[in-house]
Amino acid sequence: MSWLWQGAPAFALVLGSVVLFHEFGHYLAAKMYGITVEIFSVGFGPRLWGFRRGATDYRLSWIPLGGYVAVAGQEPSDPRNSSSISLQRRSVGQRVLFYSGGVVMNVLFALVAFPIAFHSGVSFLAPEIGRVDGGSAAWEADLRPGDRVLAIGGKPMYSFDNLIVEVALAGP
Repeated sequence: MSWLWQGAPAFALVLGSVVLFHEFGHYLAAKMYGITVEIFSVGFGPRLWGFRRGATDYRLSWIPLGGYVAVAGQEPSDPRNSSSISLQRRSVGQRVLFYSGGVVMNVLFALVAFPIAFHSGVSFLAPEIGRVDGGSAAWEADLRPGDRVLAIGGKPMYSFDNLIVEVALAGP
């Protein structure tokens, strides 16, 4: 179960980043259409620190899993819907673009994050022979410790895991 907790910080960082960029898309769309942004929060829960600029409370909150944006008139029952700064007073197209702002930012985030992730690569064990017992099939095939398996049945081997699967599926 400790493996679960080892990956938790990385998972929280990735999830938090995706959610934060998503909310930032809503924020930018609201600013573009003159909708009042009341709160832009990094994280959830109680406010730890922040500042106010204009009508917006920029804050850092207790639980660091993304964040949220609160805009004027976001809920149809909001009494401020009659205000010209309200989301509900915007055209249907502007509201669609406000709600789509998060998705657009997720796509842009993916266009930046995926190449970085793929460039950093994934480590794996090379398909090298570690130990060969005398009289085993590997011994009979003249394999020795340190030999690198390049292919099995014409199929290239890139990792030790790939080698194990191919040997298991090859049969007798």
